Amino acid sequence: GASRNAFGDIGGWYKLPILASSFRKGFRILYVHGNRLSKESLLITYGTGMSKKSWAFSISSTVRYAAKGYVPGTSMASFAYFAGIDKKLNDKNTLSLIVFGAPRTTARASLNTDEVYALTGDKHYNSNWGYQNVQAGNDKGSAQTGQLRNASNTFSHIPTAILTDNITLNDHSKLTINGSYSFGRTASTAFNY
Repeated sequence: GASRNAFGDIGGWYKLPILASSFRKGFRILYVHGNRLSKESLLITYGTGMSKKSWAFSISSTVRYAAKGYVPGTSMASFAYFAGIDKKLNDKNTLSLIVFGAPRTTARASLNTDEVYALTGDKHYNSNWGYQNVQAGNDKGSAQTGQLRNASNTFSHIPTAILTDNITLNDHSKLTINGSYSFGRTASTAFNY
């Protein structure tokens, strides 16, 4: 069946052209500044293309960050990486290895009802956050002197490696053999009530 950690067609199948030789040759940098959860994004990609010695290499990395999200008390830090290497063994056979992962930490907003929004008068109300270890005696409001904390956080990092052998059998048939390995962890925190 379909995986909750994947995307794609019926049954969770999908095909992405992520072999090292499929990357455009050259160096590319992209920076984005937004006003939602991810305030800052940076993407760096480099691909060699297929060399005369039948090797291709590619790397890509992206960082997304927001110390303060659109909703008060939310934040996120995400890093993604990719590395690929292809070796063209002959005109009908190419061996490829790719490795990718995306460690991420997110402080989430609370799920609210219309009643909560009506009571608070705030459509961005977030009951998951507040200040901890507040120091008394601050004349400007002691709540701002503590450490900002969010009770609903997610942490995830599941690196994956895929080894692929692409074989052209004839003008009408191709055979692709894949083997993959992934490991890692996903965790979350929440209020206990």
